[in-house]
Amino acid sequence: MKIAIFHELPFGGARDVVYYFGEGFTQNKIIVDLYYVSSKKDEREASFFRKIYFFKFVPQKWSGNNWKTRLYKDSIELYNLKNLHKKIAKKINANNYDFVLVNGSQYVEAPFILKHLSTFKIFYCHDPNYRIIYEKVLQLENINLNSIKKTYEKINRNFRKFLDKTNFKRADLIIANSFFAKKIIKKTYAKDSTVLYPGVDINFFSPKNVNKDIDIFYIGSHQRIDDFELLKRTLSTLPKNIVTKKIMYEDGWIADKKVILDYYRRSKLVVCLAFNEPFGLVAIEAMACGVPVIAVNEGGYKETVINDKTGYLVNRNPKELAHKINELLNDFNKLNKLSRNARKHTVKNWNWSLKSRLLSEFLKKIKK
Repeated sequence: MKIAIFHELPFGGARDVVYYFGEGFTQNKIIVDLYYVSSKKDEREASFFRKIYFFKFVPQKWSGNNWKTRLYKDSIELYNLKNLHKKIAKKINANNYDFVLVNGSQYVEAPFILKHLSTFKIFYCHDPNYRIIYEKVLQLENINLNSIKKTYEKINRNFRKFLDKTNFKRADLIIANSFFAKKIIKKTYAKDSTVLYPGVDINFFSPKNVNKDIDIFYIGSHQRIDDFELLKRTLSTLPKNIVTKKIMYEDGWIADKKVILDYYRRSKLVVCLAFNEPFGLVAIEAMACGVPVIAVNEGGYKETVINDKTGYLVNRNPKELAHKINELLNDFNKLNKLSRNARKHTVKNWNWSLKSRLLSEFLKKIKK
């Protein structure tokens, strides 16, 4: 079997999953080529794919106030991206693949390429929908804008919703990364999907006997969707001597997984606070390293974290979160027990070699 993988994902968990796909397919004797759109090459992919096709696309940066740049991004830039996808699809169509595994776009979620591929196309949804236009917490009534900006934003979001749904419906088959995502896909697009979980490399993400000098480890961003404010409110109620390590997307993503691994191993616990996170790779990476996870009781976290066994699931409440953090940091035996459970649970249920085999078998079954 020969397949192509397409993505234009930002650095982060979803992009890492794509590389796990490549490695897993190769191990299961599937020929796999990568086509990806990015502002710069990612040198990590070389060992995962037979052939790699890189297409450079550099979006203009916009951080507010410059209306000309914003208008360009919402019109000409999207048009240029659509034409680039048409070009990529033509190349893929000419290479006679059995399938194309299409991943989400950081620019439009369901990418334009879905409209132009004649090869059987499977859309793997890392996010179940275009969250900035569908997620309740990001709706316009929750954002402080003047009437002109709010009107523009409303028109733009409706246009992007149209693009997203138009592209999405062109997928021949849809894979969700969790049952939570499956539910959202059905609600948003009225489409059925098959759940195939991603996993984690349990040989790389593993415990090590090192000094645990970080009490709380957090990976996220300042964006509303990651709810960093919840962590800030929680920390304000905790003892000042608690050591917290934060990796924020705005400070530059750390592509070197060895650096992230070192932080996991040095941490006593990891907190995961994003609103309706569809899966949450950070949680299973942490648990694979034997680090208990305290996550909000919603989204995909409910499918990965076992309450009071591998960590805690809490309400979105700073007092409750602080209570659980204090409880673990002050009970070495409990922390140790959850740590051992987290590792065992991940090895048994979230081993990437198992997940990639299931996905490979699924594709082979479709081909028949």
